[in-house]
Amino acid sequence: MTHHDTGHAPVDAEAVATVVGLMRDMPICLLTTVGTDGSLRSRPMTVQEVEATGDAWMFASATTEVVEDLAVDNRVNLGFSSSDAWVSLAGRVEVVTDEVRTRDLWNTAAEAWFPDGPTDPDLRLLHVRAASAQYWDTPGRAATLVAMVRARLTDEQADVGDVGEVDLPD
Repeated sequence: MTHHDTGHAPVDAEAVATVVGLMRDMPICLLTTVGTDGSLRSRPMTVQEVEATGDAWMFASATTEVVEDLAVDNRVNLGFSSSDAWVSLAGRVEVVTDEVRTRDLWNTAAEAWFPDGPTDPDLRLLHVRAASAQYWDTPGRAATLVAMVRARLTDEQADVGDVGEVDLPD
């Protein structure tokens, strides 16, 4: 059997699982889009679902700047952060109208933004198709502080957790 180089590195399943787990633990992200004027725009968004591939689903209003931006340039970055971890995920967004999928993802928190429910004609799904991610997962604040103090005392670099970059599966 011959190996055909597709130009893609093999997917690191363990790193993908780490990224997905971190994203699922942090339901609020900063969604950064390229504005219609070329500037970067970030706004907080609630992630409704994270798939095993790193793809993410969110609700948005059809009349917001987010959807306007995506009509011009669908490249995005999702930034997730907690007290002991962060993920930066790059991808492209597809704006979707799918009543069945919307009902599957619907929850009471979404009602605060869409009081007419999952059949609201202004409601859209944002399907973020993940391409790559960078992450940092520390063992927690106290352990990170101890590692930093130990590194300072020993003049060695601090071991402050799992840091990585991963291409996500198509």
